[in-house]
Amino acid sequence: MDAANLQRLVDEIKTYFSRDSRFYYRGHIASGRFGVAHRVQYRQNENGFIYVTDFLVKTAHKNSEAEGDMENEKAYLKRLRGGAHIVQLIDVPDDPLTKYKFEEQWKFLILEWVPNGTLCEFIFKARNFGCSQLPNRLLWRFFLCLISGLCGLAWPRNRQGGRVEIETPMPWEQEGNVHNDLHTGNVLLGDFDDSREHGFTPVLKIIDFGKSFRVEEEDLLVANEANLWDVGHMTKLKQAGLLSRFNTAANRYGREPIQFFHAPVEGLFRSHGLTNS
Repeated sequence: MDAANLQRLVDEIKTYFSRDSRFYYRGHIASGRFGVAHRVQYRQNENGFIYVTDFLVKTAHKNSEAEGDMENEKAYLKRLRGGAHIVQLIDVPDDPLTKYKFEEQWKFLILEWVPNGTLCEFIFKARNFGCSQLPNRLLWRFFLCLISGLCGLAWPRNRQGGRVEIETPMPWEQEGNVHNDLHTGNVLLGDFDDSREHGFTPVLKIIDFGKSFRVEEEDLLVANEANLWDVGHMTKLKQAGLLSRFNTAANRYGREPIQFFHAPVEGLFRSHGLTNS
């Protein structure tokens, strides 16, 4: 989408939300090949107290591929509702886009706001702050977040009413869902909370299910391996993974390569043939 069309879209969405004083359009935060992400604030008065929350509106570009991806993503996110490590569809009371039939013009999703950017951005910020090596305990927790997200993909929760739970393997047959676009730009960092799991590190949430698909039952192993391979890319488990990807960028800008694992973990992965060295 060129700058002129992007501005027209921004102006149009801003106009829709200006019809209701509870909403404030904060601006578009990202645009890509298939769509645009917008941040919106919602203010709710309950018994004299004003509660302010943000949410994200994702709009699809006006072409068959982008609109098809959004329909696919919406279907997946409905099935995956309730997984703590998967971004959540949310229902906003009387939101102007639904009320005034914005979908007749643009396909859109309304998602929870995840405040701390992508995993990709986090890695570069860490490097810019002089961090040459991330601690093992942080990396293991990130890794377990991603594995929990894969459990949510394999055993969809399909929860209603806003209930969210940590994803674990379930005692019934898994589904062969493949994310198909899982990389550091499609993992967001959320907030800390009071739980044991996310009191030390923020929750990671998997996003962007537009390219996801489901394999037949006899190909479940293929689905598992595809998803795990993508996680491996983000945790230096495969040669073409995160380390080499970001070291390529580091070399391009004349920076030192990032060593993501301390020696004990590096040795463990090397012993299983899972590193690129």
